[in-house]
Amino acid sequence: MIDLVVIELVVIKLVVIKLVNLVHTLSATDRNPSHRTSSPLECQSMHATPPQRRPSPLEVVTGLGRKAQRFVTSLMPVDAGRRGDCNRCGECCKLPYPCPFLRFDTEGLSRCAVYHARPPSCRKYPRTSSENLTPATCGYYFVNVADIGRAQPATEQAGG
Repeated sequence: MIDLVVIELVVIKLVVIKLVNLVHTLSATDRNPSHRTSSPLECQSMHATPPQRRPSPLEVVTGLGRKAQRFVTSLMPVDAGRRGDCNRCGECCKLPYPCPFLRFDTEGLSRCAVYHARPPSCRKYPRTSSENLTPATCGYYFVNVADIGRAQPATEQAGG
């Protein structure tokens, strides 16, 4: 099994590379006077689509941190108490934004366009009960593994 410390170092390196590229892109845009406008209307007239708000550096770092966390946790095992099956509601595929591979059939059930090649974070969701952000609709549920061995079968009452 891959050592988690090595994985964390790789993820941190990828985050730093993304941040350096983002800072370079933002500074290049700021140096280019053709992208500066005096008003939003002037900018809208220059472009077919209205301008989008640039994420702040804090939002970028926070987003990259969440991606790194999801990547690292996707390499961890699934809780032994997970039970149930995917009921194809598609709610988990909309976290934190709709997946581009999410499709719906004529009955309204979701399906993944890349199901056999989906990433580990999709394969293992929800990995633990605390990660289940859609418990009301999700077909998976969690039981306490320690209670499984102690469960007693129900006895039938003799009756006539």
